[in-house]
Amino acid sequence: MLGLRSSIFQSALEIIPQAGFTADMLVKACKNANISPGVLSVACPDGPVHVVNHIIHKANASGLEKVRKLTQFSSGECFKDPSCIIQLGMLERFRYIFPFAEHWGEAMLLVTKYSKVKALLDFGLFIDELFFHASAGAEFSFLRKHIQGSALGAISLSTELYLIRDSSPGKMQTELFLKGLVRSTFK
Repeated sequence: MLGLRSSIFQSALEIIPQAGFTADMLVKACKNANISPGVLSVACPDGPVHVVNHIIHKANASGLEKVRKLTQFSSGECFKDPSCIIQLGMLERFRYIFPFAEHWGEAMLLVTKYSKVKALLDFGLFIDELFFHASAGAEFSFLRKHIQGSALGAISLSTELYLIRDSSPGKMQTELFLKGLVRSTFK
């Protein structure tokens, strides 16, 4: 089943920019992957929300992988500043989402319709681990850590909403918006 889902998801990533997060997109993804659309009731019983989960999971993994590599192998000035690390991780996460920006509002709406959306838990883990890497070596109170973790969640949501209306080349305005929020929150 995982191989089947993976093939459907890979095909869906190519179709979403034109078709959005719809049931029709999933049918087209199956056809493009030479898979019978009849398997969708088993492979993706909740429809396109499965693809949203996949995208958010991959975006979070991409952001964390960048932060892990950079903090493990670097000791430059940026890595003494938690806001720089947070900014790099968040930017990498959003760069994964950029190709789907035109339809990201649909994705966010799908996430709110289901009570068991893995993407929400996955995002919480992303925030926790990103903050862990950003605050490595720093002494933070338990309360401060969780307040700043909540701020990261708010920054991410604000940036996703900004991304939906950004028509700048390469989503440059979204990147600048995110950088400004991170800098002002984590000075």
